[in-house]
Amino acid sequence: MDSFVTPDRVMSVLAAEERAWSDIGVVQVLGLVAGILFLVLAIRAMFGGGKR
Repeated sequence: MDSFVTPDRVMSVLAAEERAWSDIGVVQVLGLVAGILFLVLAIRAMFGGGKR
């Protein structure tokens, strides 16, 4: 009976974990959208954009 944990499986899991979360395209796009949103909100707050 073979062991479920083999060196090849361990190395493939470790290699998969080396990818940084910030390298994922969806995360970069979400960060860009959030950054632009916060920048616009900060500029509006600085110049009194919330006044009526």
